[in-house]
Amino acid sequence: MRHRALFVVPVLLIAAACNTTLSTDRVAPGGSLVVSTSSAGFPTGPNTQPCPPGSDVAVFVDGEEVASGTADGTGAFQIDLDVPGDVEEASYTVHAECTPQPSEGNPEPLPVVLNPADLIVFGELTMAAAPQELAPGETFDVEGSWCVSDTGSTTPPEADITFEGETENIVAPDPQPFGETWVLEGLVAPTEPGTYEVTGICSYEDLPSSFPFPPEIPFGEIGPQAIEPVEGATAVELDYPVATITVVEPTTTTETTTTSGPTTTSAPPAVAPRAVAATPTYTG
Repeated sequence: MRHRALFVVPVLLIAAACNTTLSTDRVAPGGSLVVSTSSAGFPTGPNTQPCPPGSDVAVFVDGEEVASGTADGTGAFQIDLDVPGDVEEASYTVHAECTPQPSEGNPEPLPVVLNPADLIVFGELTMAAAPQELAPGETFDVEGSWCVSDTGSTTPPEADITFEGETENIVAPDPQPFGETWVLEGLVAPTEPGTYEVTGICSYEDLPSSFPFPPEIPFGEIGPQAIEPVEGATAVELDYPVATITVVEPTTTTETTTTSGPTTTSAPPAVAPRAVAATPTYTG
């Protein structure tokens, strides 16, 4: 499981009653989302606007500033966040900070920190069989990637793999197995030649994104310890891409019989006579 260190929201900042809101809490590498803010579920009043109107807004991912913008006259903002294509698949923490414009009474204003949100960066599910071409009755393996649950405190995801009407259930080692794969070994190919499919579903727990405001806690004491996640995670199912195998008849080898007759020894090839030049003889 890979989960980045959570940003600690200072208790003394009154705007901690507002949340950093993401247009989606799951995105693939190379994707994009919108970061905004919301005070839904919290008491209303003069000190509960999302950000001071006209403030400079900075968006941080795991403590590193990655985007910026400006709050409007109501303190709301929307900032595009592009995810690099080569980013590591993992769970990241996103939060926004709003810095009011300097004034005569406050020449160096401190930023207002909003409650953070978790962002899961995760690519497409994969599944493949090997070998893909085999003889009747031979065995093969199927390997696939894991989906991931919303947080490390939810139950681990499960993969249900179906072949020829039989389903195998596999449970992940932890709730967020980023970069890990499962392997189902020893599946047996049918005896009839043809192409066969392996299908699968990966399921994980999805937590609601809203947080209730505890009415018994005074507004001045709002802090991260006062926010409790809503109960009731729901199961989400994702389809694996279909894997296929092809069963082929084994190749038949035909033996060739050669009939041999009596062996005849052939005469060696004739050697052509070599011309010899005569040496003249001189007599006196």
